[in-house]
Amino acid sequence: MKFLHQLLDLARDARFFAPIRPFRPKTPKLDGLSRPVRVFRDLYGVSHIVAESEDDAFLLFGYVMARDRLFQMELFRRAFGGYLSEWLGERKLGDGEGQALFEGKTTIDLDLFMRAIDLEGVAERSLALVSARSQRLLEQFSAGVNQYIARLGRLRKPLEYTILGARPRPWRPVDSVLIGKGMAFQQEHAWKVLLGLEFIRSSAGVPDSIADWLWPTSDKTAICRYAPAENAAEAASAKGADGIAGAETAEGAEDAGATEGAGTADGAVRSAGVVGAAADIGDLAALQHAASRFIGFGAGPFGSNAWVVAPQKTATASAHLCNDMHLPLTAPSLMWQFHLRCPTYDVIGATFPGIPVALCGHNREIAWGFTSGKCHASDLVELEPADTTGRSIDSTDAGRYHSPRGPLPLRARRVEIEVRGRKKPVVRTLRNAHFGPVLSDVVSLPQPPHRPPQRARLLAFRWTGLEPAADLDAFLDLNRASDWTSFNAAASRLVAPTMGGVFADRAGNIGYHVVGRVPLRPEPPSRSPIDVARADRDWQTTIPYDELPQLYNPREGFVGTANNRHVGDGYPYPLGDFFEPSYRWQRIVEVLGAKAKLDVDDHRKLHADTRSLHALRFVERVLRPLVGRALPRHAGRILDLCLEWDGHYRVNSHGAAAYRVFFDRMMRRNFEQRLGRATTRVLEEILRIVHLPIPSEHPIPPLPFGEANVAELVALLEETNDELRKRLGSDREGWTWGALHTLTHRHPFDAIPAIGPLFSIGPVPSPGEALTVNMGAHDFRRPFAQAHGAAVRMIVNLGDLDDCYWVINSGASGDVTSKNYSDQAPLWLRGQYLRMHFSDAAIEALPCRTYLPRTAS
Repeated sequence: MKFLHQLLDLARDARFFAPIRPFRPKTPKLDGLSRPVRVFRDLYGVSHIVAESEDDAFLLFGYVMARDRLFQMELFRRAFGGYLSEWLGERKLGDGEGQALFEGKTTIDLDLFMRAIDLEGVAERSLALVSARSQRLLEQFSAGVNQYIARLGRLRKPLEYTILGARPRPWRPVDSVLIGKGMAFQQEHAWKVLLGLEFIRSSAGVPDSIADWLWPTSDKTAICRYAPAENAAEAASAKGADGIAGAETAEGAEDAGATEGAGTADGAVRSAGVVGAAADIGDLAALQHAASRFIGFGAGPFGSNAWVVAPQKTATASAHLCNDMHLPLTAPSLMWQFHLRCPTYDVIGATFPGIPVALCGHNREIAWGFTSGKCHASDLVELEPADTTGRSIDSTDAGRYHSPRGPLPLRARRVEIEVRGRKKPVVRTLRNAHFGPVLSDVVSLPQPPHRPPQRARLLAFRWTGLEPAADLDAFLDLNRASDWTSFNAAASRLVAPTMGGVFADRAGNIGYHVVGRVPLRPEPPSRSPIDVARADRDWQTTIPYDELPQLYNPREGFVGTANNRHVGDGYPYPLGDFFEPSYRWQRIVEVLGAKAKLDVDDHRKLHADTRSLHALRFVERVLRPLVGRALPRHAGRILDLCLEWDGHYRVNSHGAAAYRVFFDRMMRRNFEQRLGRATTRVLEEILRIVHLPIPSEHPIPPLPFGEANVAELVALLEETNDELRKRLGSDREGWTWGALHTLTHRHPFDAIPAIGPLFSIGPVPSPGEALTVNMGAHDFRRPFAQAHGAAVRMIVNLGDLDDCYWVINSGASGDVTSKNYSDQAPLWLRGQYLRMHFSDAAIEALPCRTYLPRTAS
C-alpha cells in the first residue's frame, strides 16, 4: 500500500507540474490509412484532425478519442450494457456518503437492471437501420480505437486499468450506438418523476393531492406563443415565417409561478406508515440512481441554457449562438472537444466520449446547440397478468398479459451476468411486454394502499428510446447541414431524448425547434402508471415533427431556451408538464432584451450570471413582510442579510449564504412534517424539490405563510444563524456563499479514500445555484456541494469563425498524469474560455503531428 501511495504521489506531481507533453519525434504509422493525416493540438490538448478522405478522418478520430478518453469510453459501455460485474466483481454500490438508496445494492443488481432495459439490444437493432455509409464510418472509428488499444503496453495503459488490474476489450460499432442510447436514457426524466410519485402515493397516509404540491403546472410562461386554430393542420399553416408566432417575453410573467388551486395538506399526512413505507424504495430508485452516479450522471437536473441572436441585435452584424449543457460535473468531463476536417466534414464541437459526432458545435455554414426538452416521452405501465387462455390470474410468473388487442405473451429471455471472482455466472430470466421491459423482474415495488398486499404486481417501462432508430445518421447529417432546411431534415430523424434545438447560420438566420419523438396519446399523459389493458390508453403515434414548437427569425431578434415550457395555451398536442420553472429563461430574456447590440463579452457575462429571480421573488413575498417586527437579534441579522442581498449567488456573498440556508431548512421542515424524513429523501433524490416555483401568494402550497406562521419563520431565521455558525464558525465575515457552496469534479474512483483525491479535481468555492443561468445545483445528499453545472459552454459568432469560444469543466485528456486533465477547470470556474481555432491559418499555427499509412513489409 505504501508503494501505491508513492506511485500516486508521483502521478499527482506529474499532473500538476509537468509541462505539456510534446509530440514524439517519431512519426507513427497506422493500418488502414490511404494518405497521410495530421492532428493539430492547441495548448489545452484539443485535437484538430485533418484528412483527405472521410474514411481516414474517422479512423484517426477513433484513435485520438481513445488516446484521450479510453477508460471513460469503456466505463460508459459497460455501465449502459450491464457488464460492470465482469470487470469489478460483486461490489456494493455507494458514493461514500452512506446514502440509504444504495444500501444493500451491488454491481450485479445494477447489471441486471441495465440488462432488463436492454439498451445494447436496442443499439444492435438501431445499427442495422443506419445507412451503409454511416456503418462504414463507425467501422473506421472502431478500427482507430482498436489500434490504440493494441498499442497499449503494461505501463502505458490508463492508470485506472492498472489499479483495477483490467484490460480494455475491443471496440465495436454497436458500442458507440449503445453510448448514445445510454446518454438518452439518463436524460429521460419523465419515468423517474413518475416513479417518485408512485412511491409517495404508495406510502400509507399520503393523500392524492400530494401530486398537486409537487407539480409546477401553473407556470405558463413559454418560449413560443401559439395562435389557436381549429385543428393541427390549420395551426401548422398559420405559423408562417415566425414559426408558432414569436417568443413570449418576461413582461407580465411576474406570477408565472402561481399555483392556483393547489391541494391543501391534511394534518394527518405525517404518520408512521409514511416513514415505514419509504424504506421500500430501495430497489428501482436505487438502481437507477446507482447507474447514474457510477458513470457520472447524478439524479440532479438535466437542463441547459441556449440562446441565438439575430444580426440586427449583435455588434458584429452576424448571428450569434450560445449553448451550455448542464450535466454532472465529473473528472474527466462528460464532454470532449474536437475538430474534424475532411472533404465531407468540417465540424468543430463537443460530444460524449465514444460517440463520433458533434452534439453541439458549428461547421462552415451553421451552428447548433441543444437543451433538455423535458417532454413526456415515457410511461410506467401496469400489466394485468393472464394465463394461456386469457383468464386474469394473480401471479408474478405469468406468461401473458391483457392488452387492447387481447392477451399478449410476455417474451422471456435468459441473461447471464459474468462476475469477476466467480466461477459461474448469475443467471436470470427477464421478460418484455410488446413495448418494453418488465421492471418488476429485477426489482420489488411497493403496493399502493388501495391494492391488496398479496396481489401480484407487474410494472413495465415504455419509452420512445426503446424503439430502434438511426439517430447516428441524423447527427452525421446534422454535422454537414448548411441551412435551416437541412438542419431540420437531419433533426427530424432524432428520436430520443426530446431536446430544444437552437440554430444560426452565416446568412443571419436564427431558429429554434423541439426535436425528438413525443408520443401522441388519446388522453393527456398520466401522472400514474397507466393500465395497458385499456384500449384508449395505448400510444397511437408521435407528434409530427413539423408541428412541434418552433421559431424561425422571430421579430424579437433572439430566442432563449432553458428547459421551461415550450409553447403556451392553444397548442393542440400535449407535451407533458415536467418543464422547469421559467426563472432561468426569464433572466436570459431580460438580459438579451436590455441591450440594443450584443457582443461576445455580453454572452460570456450571461453564461456567468448568478442572479436568481426565484430567490428575489421569495424574499419579497415571504421575508419582506417581517420588516418592522420585533425579532430576536440573530433572526434580525439573518433577515437583514437576505433583504440587503442583490440576488446574485457570488462566492463572496453573505446574503446568498444566509438566504440559501434559510430556504433549504424551510423546505426540509415543510416536507418532513408532512411526509416524514425517509420519504422526503426520496422526494429530494427524484423530484428535486429545489425546483418548485414560488407562487403568487404563498411560497409553498402545503405550508401557507401568513400571520399565524410568523413564529415559524422567526424560528427558521434563528436556526439559519445556528447552522451557519456550526458550518462556518463564529466569524460572520466568513459566512459567504463560496465557503458553503463548493465544487469537486468527481471521478468514478472518488468514493475510494486512498486514491479518490488523485483523480477528482477540487474542492473549490463555486458560484451559482440551481435556478441561475450559471447553474450550480447541489445534491441534497451533500448539502451545498455542487454536483451539476455547465459541462461545456460555447459561444459562436457566425461572422468570424475564429472569434468563437468554448470551455469544458475539466480538460481534454482523461490521463490523470497529463496537465490537460484539469487545465480548463480554473478557466471554467472564472467564466473564461478557449478559442475555437477553425480557419486554415488558425490551425496551421498549432503544433502538428503527422500519421502515415503503414505499408506492407
